[in-house]
Amino acid sequence: MGFTTKALTFSLLALGLTACTSSSIVNLTSHQQPRNDAGLYLVEAEWRSNQRSIRYDTLTPKVVVGTNEYIMRQTQLLTNRWEALVPVSKDGKLMNYHYKFDFKYTTVPNKMNDSKTSPPFQLKIVE
Repeated sequence: MGFTTKALTFSLLALGLTACTSSSIVNLTSHQQPRNDAGLYLVEAEWRSNQRSIRYDTLTPKVVVGTNEYIMRQTQLLTNRWEALVPVSKDGKLMNYHYKFDFKYTTVPNKMNDSKTSPPFQLKIVE
């Protein structure tokens, strides 16, 4: 087998392996919540991935609202669900946000940084 054939075979194999891995962020927050006196609103997300190289001990999920980032904490009973309390001003009616999950994954010979960002979401605060 020539070098070109081996390189093509290896490239197709690598492409096939990367095409089989996926990660997604699922928003579990309702589209609207009643206004509360504290001005804090719970947002929740689920992390789904079949990428085996992810170092789950490095997973750092955040809720991004404008230029502010709020660190999420893992829920008590499920390892793939995360939540955070996010402030909304007392007269605020909408909160636009998205999730960002930073993580490291193992490669040969190092760990590499990566992140996954969700599409934008909107929370409506109702009276």
